[in-house]
Amino acid sequence: MEANRSLKRILGMMNGSALQRISDDIPRISNPLGLAAMGIATLGVGAALTRLRPSDREGRSQRFARMIEARLRATLEKQVAWGEYGNVNSAPWDVDRCEVQVNEGFGKPTMVCFTVVMTAGTEELAEDLRACAAQGLLAAAVEAAWRNPEIAPIVIEGKLQSGDQEIADMRALGYSSLQVRPEELFERLGAPAFDSGWRPV
Repeated sequence: MEANRSLKRILGMMNGSALQRISDDIPRISNPLGLAAMGIATLGVGAALTRLRPSDREGRSQRFARMIEARLRATLEKQVAWGEYGNVNSAPWDVDRCEVQVNEGFGKPTMVCFTVVMTAGTEELAEDLRACAAQGLLAAAVEAAWRNPEIAPIVIEGKLQSGDQEIADMRALGYSSLQVRPEELFERLGAPAFDSGWRPV
């Protein structure tokens, strides 16, 4: 009871003018543009914190790149082991890296775009044989992407590159365009691994 009376006395000492002065000291933003700027700034800080937060798993594009690179290196080893390009002891191409972008659309097949960056092997090899080896690598990369275990059906756009020079794209494999739709991929490669029951409509 005594505590309650003390609190009332304190509140009673704060008349209307004192409360008004306290209220006036609190900054206010009445301008709509100012409020909008504060909202954008808040979103920007949130986005920055999200980008700084370490990711606990890799993205689909990174997984596709790793999968295609593994398939290409295995293909190169087989090409040399089977003597497909004559008496050579090293691969006709060295795979430097594979850059992949997986773009998922709404109501449309997912687009998988990849560029395999390669360096010509050190051993002498006829240009036609080296070009044939490149086409074999591109075909292996396309098949690896089509038979991925994550998503189907997909559109594929792939190419091989050495330095600034483009070595081969989808048309080198006999496809009708740079971006190959699922229907055309199905005709050549069969059903995708992710959905073995998928058929073109």
